[in-house]
This record gives sequence, structure tokens and C-alpha cells, in this order.
Amino acid sequence: MRKEEHILKVSVTNEYGTLKSVIMASVDNYTDHEPINDTQKRFFKDSRPVREKMVSEQRTFANIIEQYSAEILWADSLEGCPLQLYTRDVSFAIGNKLVISEMSAPIRKDERKGLEKIIKRIETPIISAHNGIAEGGDVMLDGKNIYIGLGQRTDERALSWLRSEFGNEYEIIPIRLMPGILHLDTVFNIISEDKALIFEKGMEKKDLELLEQRFETISITDKEQFNMGTNVFSLNPDTVVAQLSNEDSVRKIKAAGLTVEVVNQSETSKLGGGFRCSTCPLIRE
Repeated sequence: MRKEEHILKVSVTNEYGTLKSVIMASVDNYTDHEPINDTQKRFFKDSRPVREKMVSEQRTFANIIEQYSAEILWADSLEGCPLQLYTRDVSFAIGNKLVISEMSAPIRKDERKGLEKIIKRIETPIISAHNGIAEGGDVMLDGKNIYIGLGQRTDERALSWLRSEFGNEYEIIPIRLMPGILHLDTVFNIISEDKALIFEKGMEKKDLELLEQRFETISITDKEQFNMGTNVFSLNPDTVVAQLSNEDSVRKIKAAGLTVEVVNQSETSKLGGGFRCSTCPLIRE
């Protein structure tokens, strides 16, 4: 069996364990489309994304991942799926299971087809979210706790399904997002065992207080929240990848003792996602 065809055993228990294997999808075949979220609506009026620039940004990001000895599994590129690069939305791992999401936007319904060749190599359980709408951007792991963002892209029916599927082994904790917030990971992200990035205005007060009790929180400004300040990606417990222009949050993360690999993703962020959105870890140690 060739190296690229080795059997995969999904294993993800948190957001910051040392990355070993991750699914990504190329932006090489990106095509223009009608906006489906507020960020796209804002930028597409006079500054639509340029594919060549996004390709360069993604290549830089992928190179950093590989420099940290992690394997990238590239999904098959699909026609008519311009937002396929956001692999976290369409799939996410919990423990040894890979969940295939039920996407809310019609333009994204076929993205799961790009995962078929990867799925064939996975010998651990694969399940589909078949009740309600659930996307990986709303699912945040922390050992035996799973935080679920409830808002535009994940609903109460999906919360009930997740509880029925994982509730015997994990504590399922809903975080109710404020209007206009797309995903949980645009306002909250766990970057180490005891530290998390948070945008306080993005969730209900009682949920904010819960998270502040559980983590040493690093506050993200309004400006940097819009610029995906919370949507960093952890390579290991000591290192995250963050947006170059988010100088305030990068400074705060460094002050908290972590290493920050900065990447310019200003073009790709016009689509409304960041580094966490565009990665689906399969193995963390």
C-alpha cells in the first residue's frame, strides 16, 4: 500500500493537540458566486475575492502545516462548490468518529462528495448528521466537553441529535450565539488547555460567564472579530496560526505564552472564514 493510501484512524479530543492529519480543500477552482453571508455581502459589492491571491494565501498556510510535520489530505475539487475550502463546516471529528455535516446553504450541499476518497480510507466510525442542521464551525471540543454554537448554521434539532449520539460520553454544552454571528468559532476558540479567544458580544451573557469561569480568556476587539480574530488554528498546544493583520490579538496570544505563525489571509477572509474554518483535523495527539 502506498504511503498516501494508508488507513486512517480518526482521533481528536480537543482543539489544540499536536496536529498529525488534517483535511483541506484547494481553492484552485474557486469561481465567483452570489454571497451567502454578511461578510461576503460586504466585500462582494466592490472587492470580490481574487482566486490567484487566495491560492497563494492557502499555499503559505499549507506549507506551515507541513513544516510542523502534519499530513494534509486534499479533498477532491468539485464543480459548483466555490466554498469547498471550508472543510470544517462539512465535516468534524469527535473522538474517533468523523461526522459529515448537513449543510444549511444550498450552494454547499454537495461538498461532502469531495471527501469520498478520504472517507474510504477511514476505518473508525463515520456518521452523518441526519436531524437538523449542524456545521463543524459550531462544534468545539475540550476533552469530555463539547461546546455547540446555536445560531444561523446549527439548530436545536441538531443539538438534540448530538446529545443522542454523544451525550453518554460527553457533556454537550450549548452556546447561544447573538444575531449576525455565523459560527461559534467566529466568537470563541480554545487554543490551549486553559486559554481561549473570545468575543464577548457574540453570545448570551450566561454562556459568556460560563466560559470565563472555565478558561483564561483573551478578548478580541470588534474590528478583529470581523477579521476572523478568533478563527486561528492550533498546530500544537504551544503554537497557533493567525491572521497577519490582527495585530492586537496576535500580541495578546504571544503575551499568553504561545508562538504565533502569522499568515496574510486578507483575500480569503472575504469569504467569511478563517484558518479553523478551512481545516478539518482527523488526528491530534
